[in-house]
Amino acid sequence: MDLYSKQRLTPPNQKVLEILQSAWESEKESEVCFRKLSKLAKDPSDQEILRLICMDEHKHAKYFADIYKRLAGRTLQTSGKLPQRPMSWDLYAECEKMIHRCLDNVEFYRRIYFGFSDHDIRDILFEIITDETNISVKMAHMCNKNKPIF
Repeated sequence: MDLYSKQRLTPPNQKVLEILQSAWESEKESEVCFRKLSKLAKDPSDQEILRLICMDEHKHAKYFADIYKRLAGRTLQTSGKLPQRPMSWDLYAECEKMIHRCLDNVEFYRRIYFGFSDHDIRDILFEIITDETNISVKMAHMCNKNKPIF
């Protein structure tokens, strides 16, 4: 969906733009985490799942940047460097963390969703929410599959 061809909406307040920037940052950070996890996974099918999830996170960040541009009339400005979340070398532990992170994002994005009446934006947010839910399910499966045996 090309948001650039759509007419700009009523100028948003600064808080809405800050929330969209926060959502963009969360997706970019998740993209980096999933890229690292894909290198940590030993199973080729896990690597492929994580690579596809990484692509979804990249797509979500682009969507948030597009919504920001549509509302603000300017490109989302970033510091260029995202905070790096420390990661362990334990695939199981990292999968567990990402499940919770994705589910937290679902709740955050639902609140954003209900703040918009524009159908195109709501459709995009709905896609992001369903993707994040699916990612959580995939991560739960991977977590179960890689659970340490004591």
